Amino acid sequence: MAFTRLLLAIDTTREYATIALGDESGLVDQISWKAGQRLSMELLPKIRDLLGKNKIRKTGTSLFGKAAGSRLLSCLDILVVTGPGSFTGNRIGVATANALAYAWNVPVVGVTAFELYEEAANIGRRETVVVLENIHDLVYASIMPQSDNVTGHSPSSPRLRRARAQLSSTDNLEKEYFVGTVGDLSKKIVHTNQKFIGEINDDLKKKILKAFGKVEVANIDLEKSDRAKILLRSGKKIFEKLGSKKFVLPVSVLYISKPNITIKAKHK
Repeated sequence: MAFTRLLLAIDTTREYATIALGDESGLVDQISWKAGQRLSMELLPKIRDLLGKNKIRKTGTSLFGKAAGSRLLSCLDILVVTGPGSFTGNRIGVATANALAYAWNVPVVGVTAFELYEEAANIGRRETVVVLENIHDLVYASIMPQSDNVTGHSPSSPRLRRARAQLSSTDNLEKEYFVGTVGDLSKKIVHTNQKFIGEINDDLKKKILKAFGKVEVANIDLEKSDRAKILLRSGKKIFEKLGSKKFVLPVSVLYISKPNITIKAKHK
């Protein structure tokens, strides 16, 4: 089915949040801003401004009221990045996308940050290990399922995994997720004939080469690659595969590790 609907893409996993609006011709408009701790207050108004500027309306009363426009919210699909990234940002973005989809009765699907890098690199999922920096010398990684005695992090419940498999852009492939040091990652990956891509600075590249030997490593700057366009390309592929079917399951946040929470010492 050709992609003929509007697509609203939401990415709140990073310091700079991005929302983008696209149609069958590509990117229509976008807003990116440094959200910080004001994300929960700013996200809905930014979405309202984006839709209002581009004259997207809904007959009757919508979440944002009545507005003159030329295109209907009923023709809108929603894509949201589920993580990994900012723990609070992930939850705000996914909760907002689910709420809007419910209020407007439109489809919503999720995409991981790992898949955005795969889309930007234009490389088959089987040929890549996506590595993203975490904190405290740790990394997130998306890897091919390994041998039976090596376990990865299950990304979701069996029901949601089956639903995501129906929407997978390539090979119905479900990858495993990992968090740890690069040294720990080298113990998880059995085969090293894959290309390492992602947020890989010079220091992280040295650690990967030290742990894995002569492997191909490529840093991908999504901002230079135009994050909004990559979001829309990813969403377009998913919704083209979905076709006319409604995806009614709410999107879940991708949790790979527990949040970093500062616990105050008890007063004696």
